[in-house]
Amino acid sequence: MARVRERYVPPAYERSSLLASISQAEEEVLRLLPGIARLEDVVAVVAASLDKLKKHKEALDIHIAAQNSLLYSPIRALPAELLSLIFSYVCSSFEDRATEDMQTLRRGMDRDALNISQTCIFWRSVSISMPLLWTFVSINIDATDIAACGALPVYLRRSHKKPLHVNIYHTRPPNFPKESKDTEKTRSAISTSLIPQSNRFRTLKIFGCDPFFNEALNLNNLFTLGLYDLAPIQRWEEFIWLESIGSRCTLDLAHHARSKGIQCLDEEFYDKIDELILREHTPFDALWILSEFSCIDHLDLEIEDGHCNSLKSTVLGMVSDLVLPELSSLYIASHTADTYGCVIEVEDPITQFLHKVTAPCLTSLRLDCDDDNTWSHGDFIQFLEQSKIQSQLETLQFIGPTLTEDELIETLAMLPGLVSLAVCERRDSPIITEKVLSRFTFHPGGTNLLPSLEELSLTMEHVLDRPGLIVETIASRLNLPPTSSMIPLLKFDLECRHQSIDPGVLSQLRGMQSGGLLGEIAETCSLGNSSGCRICEDDGDDN
Repeated sequence: MARVRERYVPPAYERSSLLASISQAEEEVLRLLPGIARLEDVVAVVAASLDKLKKHKEALDIHIAAQNSLLYSPIRALPAELLSLIFSYVCSSFEDRATEDMQTLRRGMDRDALNISQTCIFWRSVSISMPLLWTFVSINIDATDIAACGALPVYLRRSHKKPLHVNIYHTRPPNFPKESKDTEKTRSAISTSLIPQSNRFRTLKIFGCDPFFNEALNLNNLFTLGLYDLAPIQRWEEFIWLESIGSRCTLDLAHHARSKGIQCLDEEFYDKIDELILREHTPFDALWILSEFSCIDHLDLEIEDGHCNSLKSTVLGMVSDLVLPELSSLYIASHTADTYGCVIEVEDPITQFLHKVTAPCLTSLRLDCDDDNTWSHGDFIQFLEQSKIQSQLETLQFIGPTLTEDELIETLAMLPGLVSLAVCERRDSPIITEKVLSRFTFHPGGTNLLPSLEELSLTMEHVLDRPGLIVETIASRLNLPPTSSMIPLLKFDLECRHQSIDPGVLSQLRGMQSGGLLGEIAETCSLGNSSGCRICEDDGDDN
């Protein structure tokens, strides 16, 4: 090889020896070929045998896994009744659908029930025997192909005549009212299946824009209507089918700004809504929407506001004070939103709302405040006085209010007819103190707080100096003298932090429950981390 690299050219006298060497090597190769062929045949036989053994092993592994599944798989031992509960839990998740869930819906339609029915013969028989399992229909029209639409008639057929719960996501095309051919074909196929069954709709939730544009529906049996993230309505034909809604319906609106209102509907539609749920609205938009729904008797409101005080006063000044003459139940949750660089102090959205509303028939009220709220005792007193409901309010829930113990006592003293009270305090603002508990305690011959109270729920985030006072308070309201005009306590719920109340006190409270007092005593951990909390650390070890 060295000579080859050096471009060596052999002289004539070396050529004969080189040719002899080549001839000898070629003869050696010929002698090796039969042995190589023989060994290759052996290798082929061994490889074939090895492959056969591997396939046999795989078949045995599958057989063993199948037999183990028959012997040890818990799911196979579950009775049909328990499977029915599991299937119902899986398929009824439509209640928690958000816009993001609908946008990412695989193949455009939720197929939980269909997938369950295709798992095995037993599961199929169980699922088909449950019509309620097939009543939950979630469809993303934008993502659905025509082939996938074939599942919808299966759901409608297997649900028999049971009420339907329908979710539909559909975004407005750029050249509305025209649509692409594929989308139009898909929407048409879905509408053709759903519209004849619209009298079965119990719950209907629309995400985006109107999927039944210019169609006629029968919604006499509709119980709940949800409209979420609606695109601005541009034509009078949109949502005209809502006029077919029957009476006593619940309406759930989210992200429903004034500019996106359902202007096409007449007053009859608004009069048919008795329960209204508004989520993620500013006080201004909430008040504007409520001005159309003056006949509601229940309002569940989640409001937020990023307006600084100067802008707030201008915006809310455009809205007239609102009277809700039939409202009996009000639930408000507040969230302070981004002020977009405004450094002026932000007024709490609950304050903004209550200053503009009067509800003379209100009997149940819940105020749920976030950590940044500035809602005050004076705001609540003003609302009570302007609505004149001090003597008729029966249910009150304070979740995280920024009240002092004296303000809480003063507020409760104004509500002699209160039957149910729930107070959930913050860690940084304790209001369930010894002073408050002593005022709850029955005092013979004295002035007693809340004489009509039957249900009391306390969520405590701090440690009492005298935790035994809780037992004294509850016992005094259970064992009233025959001459007392007070109503005995029927239910007491307590939620406290681990280790914040002596176990002996909790044991005495649970003993009262075993004697007939309703309610639950629960310990939770709100420390942020479980270090130092023995119960939480034990729970972590279990996980």
